Amino acid sequence: MAITLSYAQSKISVGIQGGRSSLVPETVEVPNQLTTFKARGAGGVNMLIYGRYNFQPNWSMRVGGGIIGYRSAHIHTRGITTRTGFQGVQPQVMTSLDYHLSFGESNFGVIFSAGLNASRAHQYNNRTVSSEEGHPLTAIRILNEDGQMINGGVLGHDVDYIYSEQKVLLHLRPEVTLFKQMGRHKLLASFVYGYAFKDPILTIDFNSISYQGEYHAAKHRFSGSFTSLQLGYELSF
Repeated sequence: MAITLSYAQSKISVGIQGGRSSLVPETVEVPNQLTTFKARGAGGVNMLIYGRYNFQPNWSMRVGGGIIGYRSAHIHTRGITTRTGFQGVQPQVMTSLDYHLSFGESNFGVIFSAGLNASRAHQYNNRTVSSEEGHPLTAIRILNEDGQMINGGVLGHDVDYIYSEQKVLLHLRPEVTLFKQMGRHKLLASFVYGYAFKDPILTIDFNSISYQGEYHAAKHRFSGSFTSLQLGYELSF
């Protein structure tokens, strides 16, 4: 049976958590679509150092800052994930309202969080890549009948990269955390979903691409929303 946490003698704690974050991708339907060519969110770092104030037996507030990184990518059925568009690490700040629930006398429990996250946006100029021969978009190379190495992946002939002009990314940040309490020490494992409020941070229009001599199109979009799996440690004073 679930019971509430006992009220700590100290209302203040500090913590650190970090792990892998990944953009939420969207493969948009277009005419003559290459259906096996899909958007992907490649992994990046997500790390926070925060302070927590326990203002009620079950309720607390957090404020923290750190870094966040993510990368856009795409994948083809016969290929591997290829990074594209943007990548890098940016500063972030967050705040959240948290509800704590423990499970009996096991010292295990769950924290349900609702928060806001703000990070600096990547700044890139829109660009177009044109190539009559085709620019390799997926990393596959195969041998032809003569034993020569040829590109067997998707080739880009006319591709537009359209970036958002926003300078700050705002996210609604729900989070679920499983914890183990050991006296003043707490070990945590968290799942975070960052829902982006504004326009997509990147849209890639593959106006003309080819695969095995046939021409197609595709469209990939990245709203800026992300998921993250994190581990953490917290110390109460």
